[in-house]
Amino acid sequence: YGDDRLVLQAFDRQTGKPGEYLQIKAALDKPLHVVAWSYQQQVRLTVWRRETSSINGSYRLRVLSVADAVQLVAAGKPLTLKAGEVSDWLSVANCTGELVLNNKPVDICQATAGLSFVVIVNDQKVLAVVPAS
Repeated sequence: YGDDRLVLQAFDRQTGKPGEYLQIKAALDKPLHVVAWSYQQQVRLTVWRRETSSINGSYRLRVLSVADAVQLVAAGKPLTLKAGEVSDWLSVANCTGELVLNNKPVDICQATAGLSFVVIVNDQKVLAVVPAS
């Protein structure tokens, strides 16, 4: 093993046009998150190791930005993300008001406190909240 490779290519589901192509050296026995998203009329891919980081009573989040210069504030800590960038783990105590996206509070109340989630955002809103496991 040691030289396992995973090859991924995204395609636009409406036009069939090929998008980003990635070849990743990865231990194939470890799970990954794979997200295909649209950026400047091209289908892009973001891949990272799937893991959890649950803390009782806290919302644990990793945020994937699908737009450039996304400004986040989580529990008072500012962060700027580029398109395709995934944040480190962030903690917020409340599902509303404690996560701010480009100066607007966002609601992640579909998430459950004590668990960990991936939050996908553009420069205006939360697009998806999915369990990190």
